[in-house]
This record gives sequence, structure tokens and C-alpha cells, in this order.
Amino acid sequence: MQHINVVDCPSLFDAADALAEREGVQRLTFDYQAVKENLTEIRNRERWPRSTLDLALVSLDLQSESQGRFVAALERLGFTVDRIDFRDAFVSMPPGRLVRDRASNERSIVSMSSRIAYLAGLLARHESADVLVVSHAFELYAPFTDLARRLSGGHVGLAYFSSLVDFRYRLAGFLDQRPRPGRAGFFDLEPELPKLVSSSLSLNRRPSGGEVFGKF
Repeated sequence: MQHINVVDCPSLFDAADALAEREGVQRLTFDYQAVKENLTEIRNRERWPRSTLDLALVSLDLQSESQGRFVAALERLGFTVDRIDFRDAFVSMPPGRLVRDRASNERSIVSMSSRIAYLAGLLARHESADVLVVSHAFELYAPFTDLARRLSGGHVGLAYFSSLVDFRYRLAGFLDQRPRPGRAGFFDLEPELPKLVSSSLSLNRRPSGGEVFGKF
């Protein structure tokens, strides 16, 4: 499977929190069917091959029934779900520091970047492969830049909200790059926000800037 869409679900969960805070609402949800359809629209518009794998990376409590239902809902939408125990998804603590040393209100940071970067490495052997990833994480910048250089006939794209993506992408000029052979690039999902989140969010102003929830 050389034509892959990847959705970093923890990244979308955090984006939902950020947007809810900006809009002054308790909670909002992403419509994962709409997210999947939007990635298909991007591929069609850019004349990329149709995806052969739609992968959702999920950090969860493997014993949780409610989070299990979330996974089942993703699978009904056609996603292949990579279930990651939430403990394994935490970013490593500094040397010598334990989790219990954190402040009581400090939430552990979850990252899917290592798994996505590993997938990028696997694709490097296929010159015509392409990958389209929904994530804010700047840790993907170097792997994606390298992967794009290795794909003579493929493409590497990051799709996210320009107001919420890691600011270092903007500093690197990445937000102004469109994907092309030999160069990774960015697709801005900001204009699509009204279609990707629940209708309770007005989105009259531009936003700036693990419990599992979503709309299906």
C-alpha cells in the first residue's frame, strides 16, 4: 500500500480543545467522515492517486469501552486503526524525572510523530509512493523533507489548520509550499473548518494558536 492517508487523532483532539477554548464553548467535535472526505478531495484536486490505506492513529486506554466504541466507529468509516496504549504515546520525560514529578494540573503530552516518521521511512523505498498526513507536529518536518527528496514520482503532504499548526512550520516557510515531486508541502484545512467540526461552532472569527470524542 503506497498511497496513504494518515490521521493523527490525538492532534485533532488537541485542536478541538484549542478551538473550543477560543470560541468559549465547552466542547466541539470533529466529523471524521468529513475529514476523510476532505482528504479524498485534496487527492482528486491535486491529481494524486486514490488512497489505498486510510490510517487513523489513536492513543487510548485499551480497557475502556467508550474508547473502544470510538475505534469501532472509525473502522466503520473505512479507517484502519492503529491502537496505541496511551502510556506508550507519552513523550519521554527529561532524564531522571518521573511522571509523578509533574504538577498535578500538568497533562502529559501525547505524540504520534515517531510512528508517522517510521511509516515515512518504509515508504522511501517506493519511488512513486505518496502520503497525506493530518497532524500539527513539527517533528515530522525533517522526515517529510527527506522522504520527498527520495520519491522521484511521489508526493508528501501535510494537511492541517494554519492557525493551529506548530509555529516552526511557518518560520521554515513550509506553509507557503505546495507539495510537488522532490518537495513536501502544506494543505491548509482552515477554510474547511465549518465542514469538519460540529455545527454548534460558529467560526465567525479565525481561531489562533485523552478523552476520546468525535462526530460520525
